[in-house]
This record gives sequence, structure tokens and C-alpha cells, in this order.
Amino acid sequence: SCCDALARLGYVALALDLFGAGECVFDKQQRAAILDPLRADRTRVAARVQAAYDALLRQPECDASRGVAAVGFCLGGQAVLDLARAKT
Repeated sequence: SCCDALARLGYVALALDLFGAGECVFDKQQRAAILDPLRADRTRVAARVQAAYDALLRQPECDASRGVAAVGFCLGGQAVLDLARAKT
């Protein structure tokens, strides 16, 4: 996973279950049923991402003074951009 690769490079990494499903969702219909409401409610997504960001910063391994980066794909990419915009 991306988190494993980042951790091997010495970074503190966190994987957020943005779907809230507790597992990888490969079924297209099931994924759409989860994603569509999230796409419609960016405030809900932003709250999940902010909570994950805050949790990461509370980890003793995380030194925010060295900088914090985020990676996301698809809805996660949108969420990362929203988080960055909120932090500016």
C-alpha cells in the first residue's frame, strides 16, 4: 500500500477509511452507493479528513514542525485538496 511504502521511507503514514466501510470496496455498485452520498456532502468528507489529520498529529512519531503531506486518489484526492485549502 501507499502507507507501507511511505513508512519504509521513514515517514509517519496514516490510511484513512474515507468510505467508512472498514474494508476495501471493489464492487462497483457497492462503491457507488457509498461514494455518491459522500460526493454530495463534502462537509461530511471534510470532517472525516480533518479528524484523521488531527489524529495523525497527536501521534508521538509525528513531528508537524517538519511538515505534513497528504496523498489521495479520486475522492481522497478531492478531500486532500479541500484539507489543504482549509489550512491556508
